[in-house]
Amino acid sequence: DALEAHSGALVAGAHDEMYANPFWEERFGERGRRFAREDGRHHITYLCAALDADSVQVMTAYATWLRDVLVPRGMCSRHLAQHFVSLAQGVRAAELPDGETACLYLQAASDALAYDVGAAGDLHHRAAALARTTLDRVVAGHPEWPARRGTGGLQRCLDDLGYHLAYLADSLAINRPELFVDYLRWIAGFLERRGVP
Repeated sequence: DALEAHSGALVAGAHDEMYANPFWEERFGERGRRFAREDGRHHITYLCAALDADSVQVMTAYATWLRDVLVPRGMCSRHLAQHFVSLAQGVRAAELPDGETACLYLQAASDALAYDVGAAGDLHHRAAALARTTLDRVVAGHPEWPARRGTGGLQRCLDDLGYHLAYLADSLAINRPELFVDYLRWIAGFLERRGVP
């Protein structure tokens, strides 16, 4: 009941955090904003159903089903995982009754999006190290960049590399290479417009 009562504020907070990244507005526009709010409400609805049933599997099954719906539409599994984490942060901040159980369910939903097998699983498990190594190579190739961007720019680059790898893992998992290629074409222009090498 407390989750439902706070759902508007929780969804708005997660939505605002998401759209602080200019990626969302440029990639999905106003239509994406509308769908993001609707998806946030669905996340809360499923979370309430999972809590009511005392079944984390309700939430994890929803998360993997939603990944299968959204990845072919241009999102990556990392975006969805981060949205669940953002909702959990909102639940914690609101200090809702039994909020920690809700947070555990949201974390389980986020964790369920990890690939465990095949090339997608290997990539997922090595993504953090790959992103760090790649960032080091980018900086080595563009030594002027850290001074121009500062530590925030380096963190943003590391985050972006994580998204690139998530798109690649998703494409591998569903054997749809064109999804990764389409994303690369789009993100290249997006980053170039921001002066990112």
